[in-house]
Amino acid sequence: MAAQAATWSQLTVDPGTGAPLAISRRRYTPTAAMRRFLGARDATCRFPGCDKPGAATEADHTTEWSQGGTTDTDNLALLCRQHHRLKTLGHWKARQISTAESPSLPGTLEWTAPSGRKYVTYPDADLPPPF
Repeated sequence: MAAQAATWSQLTVDPGTGAPLAISRRRYTPTAAMRRFLGARDATCRFPGCDKPGAATEADHTTEWSQGGTTDTDNLALLCRQHHRLKTLGHWKARQISTAESPSLPGTLEWTAPSGRKYVTYPDADLPPPF
Protein backbone atom coordinates (compact mmCIF):
# COMPACT_ATOMS: atom_id res chain seq x y z
CA MET A 1 0.00 0.00 0.00
CA ALA A 2 2.81 2.45 0.91
CA ALA A 3 4.66 1.70 -2.30
CA GLN A 4 1.61 2.76 -4.32
CA ALA A 5 1.18 6.16 -2.60
CA ALA A 6 1.47 9.12 -4.98
CA THR A 7 2.93 11.45 -2.34
CA TRP A 8 4.26 11.37 1.19
CA SER A 9 3.90 14.04 3.87
CA GLN A 10 6.19 14.33 6.83
CA LEU A 11 4.22 14.37 10.09
CA THR A 12 5.78 15.16 13.46
CA VAL A 13 3.76 14.13 16.50
CA ASP A 14 4.02 14.72 20.23
CA PRO A 15 5.61 11.58 21.68
CA GLY A 16 3.34 11.64 24.73
CA THR A 17 -0.04 12.33 23.17
CA GLY A 18 0.44 11.56 19.49
CA ALA A 19 -1.04 14.97 18.54
CA PRO A 20 0.34 16.30 15.25
CA LEU A 21 2.70 19.23 15.79
CA ALA A 22 4.16 19.70 12.30
CA ILE A 23 3.19 18.64 8.78
CA SER A 24 6.12 20.06 6.77
CA ARG A 25 5.65 22.25 3.69
CA ARG A 26 3.33 19.97 1.77
CA ARG A 27 0.25 21.33 3.50
CA TYR A 28 -0.64 24.98 4.13
CA THR A 29 -3.64 24.49 6.41
CA PRO A 30 -3.07 23.18 9.95
CA THR A 31 -4.87 19.99 10.94
CA ALA A 32 -7.85 20.09 13.31
CA ALA A 33 -5.62 18.71 16.09
CA MET A 34 -3.06 21.47 15.50
CA ARG A 35 -5.83 24.09 15.60
CA ARG A 36 -7.07 22.67 18.92
CA PHE A 37 -3.50 22.79 20.26
CA LEU A 38 -3.17 26.44 19.21
CA GLY A 39 -6.53 27.23 20.82
CA ALA A 40 -5.35 25.74 24.10
CA ARG A 41 -1.89 27.37 23.91
CA ASP A 42 -2.88 30.83 22.72
CA ALA A 43 -6.52 31.18 23.89
CA THR A 44 -6.83 34.66 22.30
CA CYS A 45 -5.42 36.72 19.43
CA ARG A 46 -1.67 37.02 20.03
CA PHE A 47 -1.40 40.66 18.90
CA PRO A 48 -0.31 42.96 21.75
CA GLY A 49 -3.34 44.05 23.75
CA CYS A 50 -5.94 42.11 21.74
CA ASP A 51 -8.25 39.82 23.67
CA LYS A 52 -10.40 38.45 20.85
CA PRO A 53 -11.16 34.80 21.79
CA GLY A 54 -9.42 31.95 19.99
CA ALA A 55 -12.64 30.81 18.33
CA ALA A 56 -12.75 34.13 16.43
CA THR A 57 -9.15 33.92 15.16
CA GLU A 58 -7.18 32.43 12.29
CA ALA A 59 -4.06 30.27 12.50
CA ASP A 60 -1.30 32.42 11.00
CA HIS A 61 2.16 31.40 9.83
CA THR A 62 4.65 33.59 11.73
CA THR A 63 7.16 33.12 8.91
CA GLU A 64 4.92 33.38 5.87
CA TRP A 65 4.27 30.20 3.88
CA SER A 66 5.32 32.03 0.71
CA GLN A 67 8.69 32.78 2.33
CA GLY A 68 9.42 29.17 3.30
CA GLY A 69 7.51 29.03 6.58
CA THR A 70 6.36 25.60 7.70
CA THR A 71 3.00 24.48 8.98
CA ASP A 72 3.96 23.53 12.51
CA THR A 73 3.03 24.78 15.96
CA ASP A 74 6.42 26.49 16.32
CA ASN A 75 5.54 28.69 13.33
CA LEU A 76 1.82 29.25 13.95
CA ALA A 77 -0.08 31.64 16.21
CA LEU A 78 -3.70 32.71 16.50
CA LEU A 79 -4.51 36.17 15.14
CA CYS A 80 -7.85 37.90 14.64
CA ARG A 81 -8.60 38.94 11.08
CA GLN A 82 -7.63 42.60 11.60
CA HIS A 83 -4.25 41.82 13.18
CA HIS A 84 -3.56 39.01 10.71
CA ARG A 85 -3.97 41.60 7.95
CA LEU A 86 -1.67 44.15 9.66
CA LYS A 87 1.04 41.48 9.90
CA THR A 88 0.55 40.16 6.37
CA LEU A 89 0.73 43.66 4.89
CA GLY A 90 4.02 44.22 6.72
CA HIS A 91 2.89 47.04 8.99
CA TRP A 92 3.76 44.94 12.06
CA LYS A 93 6.38 42.20 12.14
CA ALA A 94 6.29 39.11 14.34
CA ARG A 95 8.77 36.37 15.11
CA GLN A 96 8.66 33.32 17.35
CA ILE A 97 11.34 33.67 20.02
CA SER A 98 10.50 30.60 22.09
CA THR A 99 13.24 28.39 20.67
CA ALA A 100 16.10 30.82 21.20
CA GLU A 101 15.31 33.16 24.09
CA SER A 102 12.47 31.42 25.96
CA PRO A 103 12.81 27.65 25.58
CA SER A 104 10.39 27.01 28.44
CA LEU A 105 7.57 29.00 26.81
CA PRO A 106 6.96 27.75 23.25
CA GLY A 107 4.82 30.16 21.28
CA THR A 108 6.34 33.38 22.67
CA LEU A 109 6.09 36.12 20.03
CA GLU A 110 8.13 39.29 19.63
CA TRP A 111 6.23 41.99 17.75
CA THR A 112 7.84 45.01 16.10
CA ALA A 113 5.61 48.04 15.61
CA PRO A 114 5.95 50.38 12.60
CA SER A 115 7.75 52.78 14.99
CA GLY A 116 10.37 50.10 15.74
CA ARG A 117 9.21 49.53 19.32
CA LYS A 118 9.15 45.85 20.36
CA TYR A 119 6.45 44.03 22.33
CA VAL A 120 6.47 40.44 23.60
CA THR A 121 3.30 38.37 23.90
CA TYR A 122 3.19 35.06 25.73
CA PRO A 123 0.95 32.04 25.28
CA ASP A 124 -1.97 31.65 27.67
CA ALA A 125 0.08 30.73 30.74
CA ASP A 126 1.60 32.42 33.72
CA LEU A 127 4.13 35.02 32.66
CA PRO A 128 7.76 34.25 33.42
CA PRO A 129 9.15 35.73 36.64
CA PRO A 130 10.77 39.16 36.21
CA PHE A 131 14.17 37.93 37.39
